[in-house]
Amino acid sequence: VEKAKFLKIIDDESHRVSKLIDQVLDLRKIEAKPSLDISTFALQNLIEKIVTGFEEIKNNRQIDLQLQELEISTDKEKLQQILINVIGNAIKFTDYSSGEIAISAFSLKNKVVVKVKDNGIGIEKAHQKKVFERFYQVNNQGEGKHKGSGLGLAICKSYAKAMGIQLSLSSKVGEGTAITLEI
Repeated sequence: VEKAKFLKIIDDESHRVSKLIDQVLDLRKIEAKPSLDISTFALQNLIEKIVTGFEEIKNNRQIDLQLQELEISTDKEKLQQILINVIGNAIKFTDYSSGEIAISAFSLKNKVVVKVKDNGIGIEKAHQKKVFERFYQVNNQGEGKHKGSGLGLAICKSYAKAMGIQLSLSSKVGEGTAITLEI
């Protein structure tokens, strides 16, 4: 029994390290010369698909979608990765029983805006710009249960830059975080 427990820990850690290496390699590729595969697609369908993918882990968190029907032209796969990271973080940093996440997509002037807002733990002002840096993790994430690689938002930032998407964050500790993409 003890041997099986340690083998499981070793297996889990090797998967975690492998994933970290893949993320670092992905980030290096993005920064070197990102290639974009531009296509036109329905944004609301992409967002709905991503939210459906989180059904298993969202528990009792409420996800409110307010999506205009919009066709956009961009790299669908890279936008999907950005949204998976942002929505995943919103789920991760909200209370499993009372978390609320609002996802909206709308047209504003000549842009499409996607906003993911949560009522989670929030991020202190001093950390807000740093969360987009490689390997940066906020230490006050609560009980140490929200550990990650510190690469998710760095990858989002690199993809956004390559795609000409403005990515911004606003947050208040104890009130939540909003991440906005202007496409």
